Amino acid sequence: MIRIQEFMIRFIVNGEKYEDCLKPRYPDKLIAIKRGSIPLNKAKEIREEIKLWSDDFLAEWKPKLIINSVFPDLTVNNLLDDVTYSCFRKAFNQ
Repeated sequence: MIRIQEFMIRFIVNGEKYEDCLKPRYPDKLIAIKRGSIPLNKAKEIREEIKLWSDDFLAEWKPKLIINSVFPDLTVNNLLDDVTYSCFRKAFNQ
């Protein structure tokens, strides 16, 4: 969830290049979290905070992405499909 949040902020809000957003800014922090550096109760708090953030993010950005065509030839679903495809393609090529 933390990784997805970072990606959304960098790609949609900040307008960074897609390829750059695939590389997390703090990979060591994410690896540490995956290895259990955060206690379960704190992880649950972070999950709830990100869920609330994502609800607000979606409410703010969904109309802009679809109605105003920030991505002229893509709907949000197509964008997410492209992201998913690229991630799988990269994983299988390595």
